Amino acid sequence: MTSAGFAGALVSNYLDSDDNFLYALSDLWFINLDQLDSDGVGLECLQKGICLRPIKWVEIEVPGARPLSRFGAGMSILDAAGQGVLYLSGGVHKVSSSGVGTSASIFELNDLLLFQLRDPFFARCSATGKGLASAVSGQQTPFFVACTDLLGAPANGAQFAVSITPGASCTDCPSTFPPVSNIAAGLYRCFFTPSTAGEYQISILVGRGGKAFQEPVGGDANAPTSTVDAVIRDQLASNAVQGFFKLLVLAAPTNQVSSVAFGQGLTLSTSGTASMFHLEALDSFGNRRPGAKP
Repeated sequence: MTSAGFAGALVSNYLDSDDNFLYALSDLWFINLDQLDSDGVGLECLQKGICLRPIKWVEIEVPGARPLSRFGAGMSILDAAGQGVLYLSGGVHKVSSSGVGTSASIFELNDLLLFQLRDPFFARCSATGKGLASAVSGQQTPFFVACTDLLGAPANGAQFAVSITPGASCTDCPSTFPPVSNIAAGLYRCFFTPSTAGEYQISILVGRGGKAFQEPVGGDANAPTSTVDAVIRDQLASNAVQGFFKLLVLAAPTNQVSSVAFGQGLTLSTSGTASMFHLEALDSFGNRRPGAKP
């Protein structure tokens, strides 16, 4: 992995204090050296310096605000518990000239920055499953999220924030925040159990460090679940990321124990006179079942 640097001039120009065409970079690139050994000769390639198999550098899209452009910075990578953390410290930053006749200035930085390497690796995540569109109150309902990394391979270790919040027409409907678990290579599953019928919105964010560093996950509720990069691309292309999925929760089947009948007509009536009583159909959660047939 490499970060920042400078371009536009030779190192010798900079050492000779000639920085007229020099400019600092603020990009971050990744290379997977496992590609070298895909044919079993990677070690020989490194030993002899003759590699016949091309390997690909991939630029990492940095979420949130980028640090100042710089070169000559210190960089360390830690991978405790598989989290992948990059520390970037110091370096030299160049401020371009502000106009004709003014010169650029270069100054040293003394900051320390931390970057979660795992998050940008989930370049593509797509949510699928009927549970994104419909559910029944009281019933455990799943949906799935498939992710691939920058190289198109199934990606594990993603961190999600899922929120299921009531829609505008859903009065007194509760919000829930169900967890997501990694169940296979690049595949994740979320279970939720709604308790109240109504309209909701499901929001899925991937990333760590708060909303400023998280990105919304799109997808297709009716599409098959797949960790194939091309399939995920197609799902995202056909369904633009709106930031949420519309969920309709239906009432559970009528529960005869919870449902009640009341009214004088149940116990008293007069011949030739219409009698009336009321029936309130409820599900097992106490939710009313409008339109239920007695």
